[in-house]
Amino acid sequence: MWVDNRFPLQFITNGKQKISYRSSQKLDNNKPLIILLHGIGSGSGSWAPMMSLLEKKYYTIAWDAPGYNESTHLTKSSPQSIDYSQVLSDFTTLLNLQPYAVIGHSLGALMAVCYAVNHFPNLPKLILANPANGYGGAKEEIRETKLTARLSMLRELGIQKMAIERSSALLSPTASSEALALVEWNMNKVTKKGYEQAARTLANGDIIGIGGKYKGEVHIISSSRDNVTPATTAKKIAKSFEGSSLEILPGLGHASYVEDADIFSKSVLKFIENN
Repeated sequence: MWVDNRFPLQFITNGKQKISYRSSQKLDNNKPLIILLHGIGSGSGSWAPMMSLLEKKYYTIAWDAPGYNESTHLTKSSPQSIDYSQVLSDFTTLLNLQPYAVIGHSLGALMAVCYAVNHFPNLPKLILANPANGYGGAKEEIRETKLTARLSMLRELGIQKMAIERSSALLSPTASSEALALVEWNMNKVTKKGYEQAARTLANGDIIGIGGKYKGEVHIISSSRDNVTPATTAKKIAKSFEGSSLEILPGLGHASYVEDADIFSKSVLKFIENN
């Protein structure tokens, strides 16, 4: 896969916690930093097309969340979103960087909101792409049903077969073979432990319940053919933030930033550069 040559993995360690990540270039403090957070079935490499498009004007960093790719997993068996956001905060501190914008996709959106609310309330720009709200606000039986379904799928299929069978569900039927290959390649790098922890975090997360605490600028991107976190969910999340903007990208599936990085980046840049 071209990603490893174009944006090779880098590593940083904080005690026992190692984080693997990719960056658009060598550290350049003269460019605004955008941090990119992937979802539950993905990894840092999924952001490579976006990084290519943004790198002329922005310094971009895409991390592998704890338990993903070569990042060590969290110590708690059932972590909360704040546990991931704490690692993200430590990660930026170790790099001596402050993001101008954070883009979180799907479960990464939950992590991004938690980071902004608890660690960086002055974050200038927050973008939630095809956000997964989480089921923390639902009844316990619903949370348990959703969690059991995810864990059962993982145990029955395993990572490799899950990547083969589930990748197409994250894209529209008209997605390119290159987009499908990139989604599958990243899903293959998911670890069993990391996925299980993330599934428990998703079961207990609730963007709508905490989002209103963040008073910065928020832009939400959804897509019309997203069957995982549909536009109806994005609209509800948008209402939980004061003065947020919402754009629904036509024809794209859940992994919208992979399926059409050009259209996705235009939505991002329009928001980020609107001062």
